[in-house]
Amino acid sequence: MVVDAELEFGSRGRNGADNGGDPGTERHKPKLLANRIIPIDKARSASDKRRAEAEASLAAASQTAMLRQAFDPEAPQGPWVCFEVDLSQADADTLPALATVLGQHPGKQPVAIVFVENGNRRVVKLGRSLQVKGSPELVKAAKRLAGITWVYEEDTPPTPR
Repeated sequence: MVVDAELEFGSRGRNGADNGGDPGTERHKPKLLANRIIPIDKARSASDKRRAEAEASLAAASQTAMLRQAFDPEAPQGPWVCFEVDLSQADADTLPALATVLGQHPGKQPVAIVFVENGNRRVVKLGRSLQVKGSPELVKAAKRLAGITWVYEEDTPPTPR
């Protein structure tokens, strides 16, 4: 069988309410909460269908990008340049300094900042005024800033996990 599930940590239930109790008790151990269970004989057809849907979506996105570029020469081009910021390591100067670095490397690649804190991710997609040209110099300059832990390119916009 194939199980689509969530992993719950701590003592909070699905609705976020505190379940109480001593941290050493059974309630505070990680739990696997099944959202959907698919028998193995049906899982293959479901995954084939999802694969076909994903391929169709990628083809449509590629075609849309080509049309957008034809009508809007300032439209983003190329992979997303993503900057991961660990909020426990960043300081008050990190984001203004990152904006300065981005301004020193203008281009047409879209930019996203991925904020990480306690294992949670939040993604902020920046506007056209902060598009960049990805380069080793950009990566070096960004990684010198407090809290920037990773700079990478991704074909699709990053998503929270």
